[in-house]
Amino acid sequence: MAATAPSREGLLQRRRRKLPATLFKTWGPETSNVIEEDCDALKTYQIIERIGHGSSGQVYQAEKKEDGTTVALKFMTAIDQDMIQMRRSEYQILRDLDHPNIVRALDFFCSARTAVLVLSYHPGGTLSQAIRASGCPHFSEEVARHLCRMLFAAVDYLHQHRIVHRDVKADNILVSEDLSDLHLADFNTARSLLDGGSLTMTGTVEYSAPEVLAGESPSELHDIWGAGLCLHMMLTGALPRRSAKYPTLAAFHDAVTAKPVDCQGAEWSEVSQDAKDTVRRCLAVSKEERPAAMTVLKMPWLANGGGYLVTKFARNRSLSSDGAPDLPHLRPPFQRASSEPIDVSGHPRTELTEISVTA
Repeated sequence: MAATAPSREGLLQRRRRKLPATLFKTWGPETSNVIEEDCDALKTYQIIERIGHGSSGQVYQAEKKEDGTTVALKFMTAIDQDMIQMRRSEYQILRDLDHPNIVRALDFFCSARTAVLVLSYHPGGTLSQAIRASGCPHFSEEVARHLCRMLFAAVDYLHQHRIVHRDVKADNILVSEDLSDLHLADFNTARSLLDGGSLTMTGTVEYSAPEVLAGESPSELHDIWGAGLCLHMMLTGALPRRSAKYPTLAAFHDAVTAKPVDCQGAEWSEVSQDAKDTVRRCLAVSKEERPAAMTVLKMPWLANGGGYLVTKFARNRSLSSDGAPDLPHLRPPFQRASSEPIDVSGHPRTELTEISVTA
């Protein structure tokens, strides 16, 4: 099997070719009156500001007028029943999930041309934003371990419920400003294995596991690969390789399989052996050699490591009497720049790429 450039169009792309461009405007506060004419549900929210945008829509911070609850509203184009069902699928996946490290879906409703997904609001930023803005090349091992525990706990919960996320990446992980909390987000491509059938190869190429790049359907072990890359980024500040440096998808696939991540080099000199072993196992080229999420949580680095201590990024740190960090007094290690809106729904910052293969 040889990987080739994407050749199949998704539903939204097919609709865009056939319908006028004016239909694809994503509604927001400036056009909210248009929506409210045929969407009574939206009238129950007070929209505050736009906080993000993605390939399928825009996200706004809002308050529920009834009780002042802060939420995130994701506005998405939906001009026919097929598109409405596609937009609704994220809500249907999330509504039955209840985990402290996964965003919650609170409601879903539609107007004439727009679908709105109401999500829990989590201030802070994406994992990739936090690493870039930390003032250091990478996170300390203690911070990485703390965040990694929560990430793999969320992934394990999904897999226990037979759900594959299919796009675990740093831009789809939300972290609090003090790095004490984490939420896995953007379930736009998530699917339940209980629905049957093979899963399409939709996701972000750079985070795609070798077998998915080669044409296999994404499985739970594809999520492990993505989480392993996130851990790699936390510990080194970068991914092991960038797809933009390769002329074709096939060339990127060959590079991924030809040189497995070995955690060697200067950037790994201060990383513990247990942490490196966790990275290597999650990024094993052969999916059969990758551990399940519950196994990762039982590996020495996560099972035996100490508790969370903010040290590397805690400027003006204040300690309580027992020596633990007093998190409310920590200066946030990063702030959202007005020019770089955060998509609190976790919607990807880049267009999702659909991969196809030919024999």
